[in-house]
Amino acid sequence: AKSFYYSLLINGLKFDSEKLLNFIIKGSYDTNFFTEKYAFFDGMYRNALRADAFQDEYPELNSNRLLVLLYETMEGRRNSKLILEDLKKIDYERVTPDVRLIHTWLSFISATSSGNIEDLESIFEKNKSFGKEGGIEISDREFLFLKGLAAYKSKDYIKSLELLRDCKEGLDFISINAIKTEAMIFYYQNLHEKSITILEKLYVDLNGEDQSIKVTIQEIVSSKSGLKSKLL
Repeated sequence: AKSFYYSLLINGLKFDSEKLLNFIIKGSYDTNFFTEKYAFFDGMYRNALRADAFQDEYPELNSNRLLVLLYETMEGRRNSKLILEDLKKIDYERVTPDVRLIHTWLSFISATSSGNIEDLESIFEKNKSFGKEGGIEISDREFLFLKGLAAYKSKDYIKSLELLRDCKEGLDFISINAIKTEAMIFYYQNLHEKSITILEKLYVDLNGEDQSIKVTIQEIVSSKSGLKSKLL
């Protein structure tokens, strides 16, 4: 299983904050990468499962189970809440150092995506204790953004708006997605017009380069009669 995992690392698999944020926003690592390197992911997954099937207890048990969770997360096979529960069952101290970063990376993703702010804060503090060598470099602003997304996932919209507004700076990846999330919050609060206005402004500010914004606006307009947008 690990030989396939090492092949993925050689071919560009990374567990950094950029890939982390992208995964949470898009719900996938990189569609092209996963498709092109699927044979490696599949080999890693099948060999890890095979080892579990033949033995109840062996030195690589926790590491192999972590590789299984990596595959299931990448493929979107199971929801984030279940992945988080399984990560907690893994004995981190018995995970080999070469794959420990996976545990931290998956923990951030699953805690954020399942809306578990308490676990997310615990993971962040644990990650800091690992230092640059064993942890993921995540800035305070990036963590604030993750908390805002976690609050959004848990439908704590007031808290989410507060956190997302605090992490906005200019129009970078974090700010753009914070604004998009704010718009969706107002939509779910039945403030459709406000949601549309926010997205219209963002579309103009980005010089019309993000066509996904128009798609979202169209979906909002179609959800309720009488709604209009100057972009449609």
